[in-house]
Amino acid sequence: MSQSPFLLQTPRFSLTDFRPSDTDDYVAMATDAKYQRFYSEADCEEEKMCALVALFIQQATERPRQAYQLAIRWPAAEGESEQFAGTAGLRIVRPGEASVGCGLARAFHGQAIADEAMSALIHYGFGTLGLNRIYAETLADNRAAMALCRRLGLEVSERIADHYHFKGRPWDAVILSVQREQWLNRAQIRE
Repeated sequence: MSQSPFLLQTPRFSLTDFRPSDTDDYVAMATDAKYQRFYSEADCEEEKMCALVALFIQQATERPRQAYQLAIRWPAAEGESEQFAGTAGLRIVRPGEASVGCGLARAFHGQAIADEAMSALIHYGFGTLGLNRIYAETLADNRAAMALCRRLGLEVSERIADHYHFKGRPWDAVILSVQREQWLNRAQIRE
């Protein structure tokens, strides 16, 4: 018996499993110079991006599911097809704990899409999957990612000096996290 495709609806768009037809859009996003600022050259090669889309599709079939790397699908104008706006993911790394992350195509920057997608994934992780802790790892120099995590209520739990080396320099990594109770309390305050 086949499993129906995953769908997480937000107020403005949907998050769904990747499809083979998303490959070109994913590659275009990941090979954009602005996107590549915080990734090594090897991580942004077209062949690797194509392999990642295949991996995302394969992971969607695993049971129990451990990885939800989803395409952000912007609704279509009448007579057009929906647009690939980026990706957001939640990966269970151990029982009760998951990591999250996202990336947007440049045309979709500045519209709070990442906030909405990540919020939906965190809510799904705590509410539906029963997780206890969700964290994000980013580079300390990635101010946009740091600000996004803070807006969502994730707090710095660890800083790792010189954790990565690429583009001819060392990069510090930062782990930001939120516990289920913190998230639920924050959600009640917003209501």
